[in-house]
Amino acid sequence: MKVLGPDTAIFENIEEMNDWFADEWGSLINFGNIPENWQLEIGNAYYVYHDGISDIYQEYLPLELWENPQFIYKAYKTIRDYIDKKAFSKSAFSFPGSFSKKVINSPEFLKIIKLSPEAITKVGMLDFTKDDFLENVLKANWEAFMYCPPRVKKSYSCVLKAVSIEGSCLRHASSALKKEKAIIDAALNSNPHALVYIPKSIANQSSYYLRAIPALVRTQTFPQDFTKDSPELIVLNIYTNKQLEKMIVNFEDKFVRKVLWSLWCDRSEETDVLLIAKMKHRFLNTLEAQ
Repeated sequence: MKVLGPDTAIFENIEEMNDWFADEWGSLINFGNIPENWQLEIGNAYYVYHDGISDIYQEYLPLELWENPQFIYKAYKTIRDYIDKKAFSKSAFSFPGSFSKKVINSPEFLKIIKLSPEAITKVGMLDFTKDDFLENVLKANWEAFMYCPPRVKKSYSCVLKAVSIEGSCLRHASSALKKEKAIIDAALNSNPHALVYIPKSIANQSSYYLRAIPALVRTQTFPQDFTKDSPELIVLNIYTNKQLEKMIVNFEDKFVRKVLWSLWCDRSEETDVLLIAKMKHRFLNTLEAQ
């Protein structure tokens, strides 16, 4: 190994790199048909990502590689393919150091974001001031919003743009902006699942749930297995049974009422048959057996 600085070393040759991957991960990287110097530096980038200091490695990396968009993209593509094939529990990868302006302004940049949304941390704040920069990034991979600087997540215009592209970006917006009506409306319009990220005091307002819940429950077929982002769990995590009792009668859509009734019934600790029948009549406006 070649020592670059405190707690940072790299492979000196291909053989050393292959030995490490064979011992550490049980298989070699499939580099395909790329130059050996690229192979070595991609292996070094992965090694430093795990066990080194990014700034030290960036100072070492030859300028012609650091400014080469094809090389940076190939590094991400090669490592992502390797990680996905190995099904590592820790699946992230971030190239050590920052991106050069040449990389950021290249077509390969958005391809990199699509592969690894955390790559957005490699750009500077000034890049976010460029026209359509954030929009293009989020259209390539909306999950990049999670890795954007706090200043972006506190910006009204940035958050509004983000949630308009994908409502789930609301999760990472500042607390103050999660209460803004225009931002909430845009988030729900693009993805009704964003209801789970709205403050409960607002989610309980009929002006929101009357629009959000019908769109939400129609995104999947009932009944179904519960998943982390299933409409059932979203509704159950937001609303108590007492709240369901008060709100369901506001829905004219019988399908929506039936879905919410089933959630109320399944979660209810009540066993009184007369109470169940009374609530069924109230929720579904029918006494017919389901």
